[in-house]
Amino acid sequence: IQATHDEREDVRIAAASALARIGDRKSIQPLIRLFADRYHGVRVAAADAVAVFGRAALEALEEALSDPVTVVRVTAARAIGLIGVIESIPVLIDHLGDPAPEVRWSVARALGEFGPPVIDPLSIVMSRGSRDMRLAAIDALWEIEDERAVELLRRALDDEDEEVREKAAAALKKRQVIDVWRSALGSQVLEEVQAPKKKKKPIRLEDRKAFERAGPQEVGKLISALKEKDWQMQLNVATRLIMMGKPAVDGLIRALRTEDPEIQAAAAGILGEMRETAVEPLMDALDDSDRFVRIVAAQNLGKIGNKRAIEALIGALHRETDPEVRTAVAEGLGYMGSRQAIEPLTLALQDRDERVQVAAARSLGYIGDLRALEPLIHALRDVDDRVRHAALEALKYPDETMRSSLIGALRSGDEDFRAGVAEALEAGGWVPETTEQRVLYLMAMNRWSEVEEIGADALPVLAEALDDPLVEVRANAVRAINRIGGEESVPLLIHALRDETFMVRKRAERGLVEMGEAALPGLEEALEETEDEERETLQRIIDEIRARNVVEEA
Repeated sequence: IQATHDEREDVRIAAASALARIGDRKSIQPLIRLFADRYHGVRVAAADAVAVFGRAALEALEEALSDPVTVVRVTAARAIGLIGVIESIPVLIDHLGDPAPEVRWSVARALGEFGPPVIDPLSIVMSRGSRDMRLAAIDALWEIEDERAVELLRRALDDEDEEVREKAAAALKKRQVIDVWRSALGSQVLEEVQAPKKKKKPIRLEDRKAFERAGPQEVGKLISALKEKDWQMQLNVATRLIMMGKPAVDGLIRALRTEDPEIQAAAAGILGEMRETAVEPLMDALDDSDRFVRIVAAQNLGKIGNKRAIEALIGALHRETDPEVRTAVAEGLGYMGSRQAIEPLTLALQDRDERVQVAAARSLGYIGDLRALEPLIHALRDVDDRVRHAALEALKYPDETMRSSLIGALRSGDEDFRAGVAEALEAGGWVPETTEQRVLYLMAMNRWSEVEEIGADALPVLAEALDDPLVEVRANAVRAINRIGGEESVPLLIHALRDETFMVRKRAERGLVEMGEAALPGLEEALEETEDEERETLQRIIDEIRARNVVEEA
């Protein structure tokens, strides 16, 4: 949740995706607050994330439809459409009359997602609704593949309002164009929209060619219009391109190759908004000769999140020669949040370009899977400051499962690994909740004197540390146990006498001798129960303690 306030757009997008995967309903309101974000990509990610919560999010989303901020209402409508619960239709219908045209369009798009079930409610709007509501209803109707929707559009050709009549005619014409593009060019369309009662006839060859010529021309004109300074005009153009679907995608990809930065930026944003329609062309664009096209393709595939694109992005990460494109691909894989990307991203941490390494570290953090922990923690010891920082940022705000795994990781790995885990936990604001956690943290940070200050309460963790694979940990644990002292320490030091390393055994032996008489009962009991070569060591310690006592008494 804290990461939703990060200054970087990609981090906020990743935070939204992560909250969706975690699935805690407490995330709904923070995600809805992202609806007001200044970046379109963040708003889209937030809407997609809220939609994951389904019915649980509807009440909050319906309230957001009345928010004073226009863009919040736009995004709320989008999220409701993604959830697709039929009970939401009346609420959306009520907001078809929103004072903001972009909200009305978003509500209409959401209604269009429901398909045939909205036709009857929209028929009431078309007969009784206000002019703005009727115009918005047309935006919903033209995309619904149902003859009843077409019939409502035909009726609107006789509407009392000229703009409604013109929009209905344009919608019917657009359906014809899209049908031609999407069909096998064998379907039938109306010959004249203005005369809907005439019989349909097959499209002639010259009609097909005309459509093929007109389609790219219309797309080209719309793309050129993206440079308009008027915001409303830009929105209208973008809307038309999105509504055209696949016919517009190729044109938008071509527009990325222009030298006009305004058109490039606008085309890149619209491609991301086209979602599933753009997936196949964007996958092909990963092999485009133009590096900017490849970058935009990777970024948008990541944001769209279609599973089919994962293999394509992984392949691009392996074969791409341009480091800037590899960086975009690594980021795209992170946005998708797939476990499939963990291995290639781990390899990318070793990339020769630091930008790719940083992107890979961030993306592993976005994925939030336990298997991503180890490479990220190792990256905390990278020679490059930026890679270390990216890995630390990626580990800062783990969910509960990952945090639990991080705490468990304090027990494993080498000293650098454990210190990295402790550093990551600390950077994320973690505070040990139990004595066990505090001892593990202090041990990982090599702060053994503070472990000793905890006293006898630290002994259970220190007892476990006597079997640690790292000899340094075992040796330090023996010294801490010795300094804590007390009867409870005796059996632990006796256990350490069996250690495979001479240094550890010698330190345990010295500790028992220093404890003096307090250690004798435990040593004598162990001597009675032992039958192997350890008896010699135990007897030697007992004899030395008694010898010291004699000297002291003398």
